[in-house]
Amino acid sequence: LAPRPFAELFAGTGVELRLGRVAAVDVDRRTVQVDGAAGREELGYDSLVYALGSGWNHGGVPGVADHAHELASRPGALRLRERLAALEAGRSVVVVGGGLTGLEAATEIAESRPDLDVALVARGALGDWLSEKGRGHLWKAARRLGITVHEHTAVAAVAADRVTTADGTALPADVTVWTTGFAVHP
Repeated sequence: LAPRPFAELFAGTGVELRLGRVAAVDVDRRTVQVDGAAGREELGYDSLVYALGSGWNHGGVPGVADHAHELASRPGALRLRERLAALEAGRSVVVVGGGLTGLEAATEIAESRPDLDVALVARGALGDWLSEKGRGHLWKAARRLGITVHEHTAVAAVAADRVTTADGTALPADVTVWTTGFAVHP
């Protein structure tokens, strides 16, 4: 993507851009101290949006940190791209997480690499937050793309070559993609 300066993005919006590092927040006085190019300044606010970014959340599941790929960061996504490109036809990919990120990851992988065996593991029903028509569309897309869907399935552990579900079922996984949620940036 072509770079777009923040000043250009916010032009005419009423947003005033300040680049710096937050040094302190005083919720009683509704102020934020910011260290920027001009030194420290204090900014007042009516509402404060705490949006410091996020990272992936492995949820304490054994093996996730060592064996799963994440999409929450650019480096993680690039590592996954390299790993998928190196996979031979017929290998297995398991995407864990039935939310929007998991659905997008599973469908994108299956569409771009129809030679891989892609599975999606969802704790609930596929698209259970959608209307009946929306859920039907998801199932139609999964069938068309050859994605195996494991609904109402919790993951208990991840290893280099498999995902083990809470009921002890081992799902072959040459690549595991973990999309179960995000955690607040430390």
